[in-house]
Amino acid sequence: MSRPIRITLACAGTLLAALLVTLAIGIRDLDRPLRWSPEVMPLRAINAIDTAQVQYYSEFGHYAASLEELGPAASGTGGLIQPDLARGEKGGYHFTLTSTPAGYAISAVGRTRSYLSDQTMKIHVHVGPGPATMSDPLIGGPATISDPPETRSPDSPTPQPPVPESSERYSYPVPARHRTQSQS
Repeated sequence: MSRPIRITLACAGTLLAALLVTLAIGIRDLDRPLRWSPEVMPLRAINAIDTAQVQYYSEFGHYAASLEELGPAASGTGGLIQPDLARGEKGGYHFTLTSTPAGYAISAVGRTRSYLSDQTMKIHVHVGPGPATMSDPLIGGPATISDPPETRSPDSPTPQPPVPESSERYSYPVPARHRTQSQS
């Protein structure tokens, strides 16, 4: 190799290293706005309760009837949720867990928003004062926060998203290196 090519490769290597360091520092902060969003905390707490309920059910054969049963003070559970969540207060939201004939219901009520989930792990959101109900729109559903229920006429049904055929539901492209001869 001639000398100019070696110098060019050394410069390229140095620039690449500097770029990688810059990216490593920048990437760790990409989710910072999401972590501090006020809507994320109650959703993460509801997901934590849902996960704890699954664990509790697998161990005891039934769902917990209260948040205290999932917390660290309850005997035998090992603290499936954080102590503040087990007390029912976290991040300005009041959480309750109640038994229902089908399983359980989780309610998170804040000043301007509230959420409701059950054993199906679908989360309903209500914008405004008061608790969420099962008739409130689902998070990620067709009616979103920018399309509150009061803007629709009472006679019109809630729009439903199209349901894919079962074969389409989980069809993901298989990378070429993982395909068998029958898939090619």
